[in-house]
Amino acid sequence: MKKIILIITALILINNSIHASSGKGVLCLYKNKLEKNRIINKVFPILKKLGLKPALRSLNTVPNMYDLKNKRAVLTWSSTGLYKYPKKFLGFLSKTIKSGRKAILIGGLGAYGKKVGKKDIYLDPKQYNLVFNKLGLNFKGFWTGNGNVLRVIKKNRSMVEKQIFQSPHTIKHYFKIDNIDNKNTVHLTVRRTDYKKIKFFNNPDSAFIVTGPAGGFCLEYYEGRYHGGKYKMMLNLEKFLEASLFYKDNIQKFMIVYDAKIRNSKYKYYLSNIGKALELTKISYNLVDTRELKKRISRDLENYTGIILAIKNLTKLPKNIIKKYVKNGGKLIALRTEKIGNFSDVFGIKKLSNYNNNCKSIIVKSPLLLGRKSYRHFSGLEANVPDVTLRRGAKILWYGKNDNSRIPLLWKYGYGKGKSIYWNAGFVGADRNTRGLILESLMQVSDILVGGLVNIAMIWMDDCPAPLWNANYRKFKIKMLEKTAKTAKDKKQLLLFIKRLKTNYKTQLDSDFMEKVWVPDMFRILKQYNIPMSFYLIFNYNQQMKPPFKIKDFFLAKNNLPFKLAKKILESGHELGFHGFNHQSLTTKKTALGSHSLAWSVKNMYLSLIEAKKAWIKLFGKHNLPTSYVAPHNVIDKHGIITLKKTFPSINTIGTLYNKGEYETDTDFGNNKYNEQAFNIPRTSSGFGFAKTSRLNLLFSLSHFGVVSHFLHPDDYIDRHRSYGYKGWGYLKKRFIHMIKTLKHNYPWLEYFQVRDARNHFKRYLDKGVLIKRKGNVINIEISQSPYERPFFFRIKFNNKRFRYAKGCQVVFRYPGNRDIIFKTKKTSCKIYLR
Repeated sequence: MKKIILIITALILINNSIHASSGKGVLCLYKNKLEKNRIINKVFPILKKLGLKPALRSLNTVPNMYDLKNKRAVLTWSSTGLYKYPKKFLGFLSKTIKSGRKAILIGGLGAYGKKVGKKDIYLDPKQYNLVFNKLGLNFKGFWTGNGNVLRVIKKNRSMVEKQIFQSPHTIKHYFKIDNIDNKNTVHLTVRRTDYKKIKFFNNPDSAFIVTGPAGGFCLEYYEGRYHGGKYKMMLNLEKFLEASLFYKDNIQKFMIVYDAKIRNSKYKYYLSNIGKALELTKISYNLVDTRELKKRISRDLENYTGIILAIKNLTKLPKNIIKKYVKNGGKLIALRTEKIGNFSDVFGIKKLSNYNNNCKSIIVKSPLLLGRKSYRHFSGLEANVPDVTLRRGAKILWYGKNDNSRIPLLWKYGYGKGKSIYWNAGFVGADRNTRGLILESLMQVSDILVGGLVNIAMIWMDDCPAPLWNANYRKFKIKMLEKTAKTAKDKKQLLLFIKRLKTNYKTQLDSDFMEKVWVPDMFRILKQYNIPMSFYLIFNYNQQMKPPFKIKDFFLAKNNLPFKLAKKILESGHELGFHGFNHQSLTTKKTALGSHSLAWSVKNMYLSLIEAKKAWIKLFGKHNLPTSYVAPHNVIDKHGIITLKKTFPSINTIGTLYNKGEYETDTDFGNNKYNEQAFNIPRTSSGFGFAKTSRLNLLFSLSHFGVVSHFLHPDDYIDRHRSYGYKGWGYLKKRFIHMIKTLKHNYPWLEYFQVRDARNHFKRYLDKGVLIKRKGNVINIEISQSPYERPFFFRIKFNNKRFRYAKGCQVVFRYPGNRDIIFKTKKTSCKIYLR
């Protein structure tokens, strides 16, 4: 039961459609002149001081939900428990709390019953509990007026004894009220000492003054009493109202501010990207529209770890609310801003120009991405960066570099007690690969931030095993390259490539090269560095789209090499996945690749895959049927997915790309919408080694939620771009080894999996409910998982705090300076202690 509640709680927190009720008004209700005067004289000044607008209404008639327009709370201060319409009023209070508004009830419910003639008629306690239960309380009755049996056993003196002491002995008033919500704070607990004499009365402790997420409650006679002829408050009304109206849940969560008026698809994708960046790292968030934000006050924002501005025009924001929030210690993150309005001082900007510089590389002044190695320069990430002049105190993290100068691209700034961070470019959030930058931006301004890590590394080998032609690939490749080598530079590279082919290898036959050079080298590397790999077999390279479908290409190579390689893969414990009957994408529409990716009919698609399955079973047996599939050219449509499900039901994982290219299919990590059994694991990077954008994508996904999903091709060494200008296999092999060494050195905590095994770990990770709370110097993490599953990994960024020790989890790796620490736990809760 505890696990189920935790999962539901986490899901509610993450659900971006749920947020606290807004509005600046508080509806104050009274039944008589005494109640009216108390509210006007004591409550109104406090509400106004808190920045709220009190409204007064008589209870001659029962209020309705229309009366709550622009109201965040209902307040009553009852001098009597009798009311003309008690059932209706209790129903109104119940609906109030259910709508997300607060209920603040001083002096009890004020509607325990009604007077009929000279007789008091009280309701059944079940009806009281329509309201009490929603406040996290349970009313049981057992009243006594014998003060001699009452004793205070717990009290928060600053809350419950402002002017005089609480004295149940004098007050002589007791009802049995249980606190049933651990989110509530009980400020006064009174015990009935004669409880053993009463049947069915086991727990004598009763909650009399309580504040919590739904509001606050103070039992009648315990808010104040006459002493020495004067009415004196025992309840600290200001603290009580503040705690009731502004509940501090201590949950790590962010507010994403967006503009609901913008409805174009690019903005929706951008907004979804930011939300997904947080969801994948188990960080809770709320989506709040700019118009909704104007209905709030700065105190409402204090429950957020930070505010992410997902809007271009900051003039739509309520400046006083945001500025006060940051000045009081809040964190503000601007990702894609164009008009800053009156917020230049918050972000440390003196002047922001409309002129855009086309920056083709990045200079790293201060480390941002996770890792032991600090990269000083990134190429392959272009950005239009406006000229900017910054205020003194702004700390520049990244520069954008063009031909003539360096322009600040990313900086953070201290404003009052708070911090802000500003991206002076529009690429952050524009695609999935930049999610790591979103998370790192949050971590830069937060004192402490906890992010979940899936901690999975996978290397995919597409087109392997694949048909080989016993061909002199040097002559074949030269003939192809001669057609493309038009410039003098291209021809020079071509000659160097030919020279390397002649000197490095004794034979240029593709089958000999694979058998004698490539396969031994690859398996040696994988064994040396303990890397499990997933290979993806393809049967034909032809353009056959109509029956009869035959598998011929796979058996053309000398010594039946593709089959032998497949057997070697299986015997070595690596994964053998499926890449297709031929290299035509499973789609009913022709792609931009032309003859390389033609359109199938659904019937012929089905027949070709059936033929592939027959061949697979004949070669490797039913027990070795593939569980994962890579789409040729990274293209597949719903018809392809459905047909794949019918023909290869064993396949439960589909791989395309994480971020869409010109024509490819892109997917996020998660369940496939056309096949409920299948799971999407996209690939985030590619190539033998760190190459410009591929290196960036790999580092971004690692910095995000600890994932490497990297793919290669055996023939990359004869591709002009993938081989860095025809530098050959020897060069690529060195780069590949360097990449693995770098990953092992910078991310020694990474765990490497085959795709078939990674799938289950991904699913379990995504299904976990995680609740992260911080109170003072203690971080509490609750996880809905079985202790027998793979551990839950998480990362903590320490900025203004230091790590002391942990309970229920263990340190996996500490980065230099202890600013980033990786933890793991198999327990459902753990604590991190700070100093």
